[in-house]
Amino acid sequence: STSFPSLNAPVGALDDKEVSRRFRRTWFDHEDWRTHRSTGRYLRHLASLPGSRIVRSLGPPLAWVVFAGAATGTYETIQSSGALPPFLPSIAVGAQGAAQLSGFALSLLLAARTTNAYGRWLDAVTAVGTVSSRAVDFTRQLAAWVALPPPSSPSPEPAASAEEATLLAAAAARWAAALPRALAAHVREDLEVGTLVAAVLTPAEAAACAASPHPPRFALPALTEVAAAAQAAGRLSV
Repeated sequence: STSFPSLNAPVGALDDKEVSRRFRRTWFDHEDWRTHRSTGRYLRHLASLPGSRIVRSLGPPLAWVVFAGAATGTYETIQSSGALPPFLPSIAVGAQGAAQLSGFALSLLLAARTTNAYGRWLDAVTAVGTVSSRAVDFTRQLAAWVALPPPSSPSPEPAASAEEATLLAAAAARWAAALPRALAAHVREDLEVGTLVAAVLTPAEAAACAASPHPPRFALPALTEVAAAAQAAGRLSV
C-alpha cells in the first residue's frame, strides 16, 4: 500500500505544493473578486510566474513534454534529410492530424467550464430558494400558532392579547422577509442592504440590520426573539 506523508511531517518530506497549501486559505470578499476580474491581473500574473505554485508543480511534466517534443523534432529532421536508415519510419503529423489530436481536449475543457459555471449558478439558485422557502414556512407556522388563544386565556380572548398576537405575527413576517434580502445584499456588491430591508422592516429595525457586520446573521436572532416572545406569552409550547 502507498503511504502519504502527514501534514505534520517535516517540510522537506512534503511536496512544495502541499507545503504552500497551508498558507492558501484566503476567503474572497467583494474587493478581492473585483481585483481578480480586473484586466490588470494578466500583468500581475506574469510578474508572479517565478513564484507560482502551479508553475513549480507543472515544471517536471512540462519539462518532459518539451524534451519529448524536441527529441521528436530532431528525429524527424534527421530522418527527412536521409541521414537515417530507410527502414526507420516518419512520425510527422499533419496539420489536420494535430487538430484531431487536440480538438477533443479543447472541447472537454470548454464543456467542463460551461458545466461548472451552470453548476455554480444552480447551487446559488437552490440556496436562495431554500432560504426563501424556510422563511415562508417559519412565518406561516408562527402566524398560525400565535393566532390561537393561550389555553389559560378566557373566552372570548381579551383585545390586548389578540393585539399582541397580531404584533408577533407581523414581526415574524417582517424579519422573515428581511432575511433573504439581507442575504442577497451580503453576497452581491451591487445591492445595498439598507435599501432592501427598509421595504419590509420598520426604520429602526432596518437601521440596526444595515449597521450589523453580518446582516443575515442579525436577521436570524431577530426571528428567534420573535419565537421566544411568542413562547413567553404562552402562545407557543415546546
